[in-house]
Amino acid sequence: MFIIVYHYCDCIAQPKVADNSIDSIRISSKTYHKLDKKTLRDSTYRFPKFEYGRVTFATGFSLEEKFRLNYNLYSGQMDLITSDGDTTEMLRLREVMLVSIGNHLFYHDNKVGYIEIVHQAPVALGIQKRLSTWAATLASDIYYKKEEHYYFLDQKNKSYLASATSIQKLFDDQRKKIKAYLTENKIDFENQRDLIKLLKFCDDLTKENQSQVLIKE
Repeated sequence: MFIIVYHYCDCIAQPKVADNSIDSIRISSKTYHKLDKKTLRDSTYRFPKFEYGRVTFATGFSLEEKFRLNYNLYSGQMDLITSDGDTTEMLRLREVMLVSIGNHLFYHDNKVGYIEIVHQAPVALGIQKRLSTWAATLASDIYYKKEEHYYFLDQKNKSYLASATSIQKLFDDQRKKIKAYLTENKIDFENQRDLIKLLKFCDDLTKENQSQVLIKE
């Protein structure tokens, strides 16, 4: 039922690195750090150890059996420990919608991958963490870069890369007020605190609008 875990690697133009003592390199304005054995061991997974979790499908059905799971930052997939004690990649199924690991919840988007929910609301906020790697051409060194991308998730379980455009699309009836808020507050769409603050503002606008509708009726 399971397929073996693999490691993710960027398909980008590779500058030649002859000096294997280089600790970091820059590729397309991004800094990659040298990957040593300790970093590889400590950074492969989202959590320091595998924890029991549950898988829920798009139909709402949840498996009774719990698995020891962890999110693989390199492959962007869920790994599990089998009954034999082996570590392997969880079967990739389009029908999988949610994976809980301990107190953490991941939403599975078939195009984007696993998104960890960090703020639950009518429009939720999620983050996708990955480690991309680059292998030197003339040396045996491997370099890595941590990547974090935030997503908004609507009530229909559709994800949107966090941006000024997507937030205005999700709250279209409040577009003018949100645009003014973004101009005044200079929201950083790569900052979790800023994004939660923005979503709370949008939620308050929605509640205020609903209250006005009830008063009119």
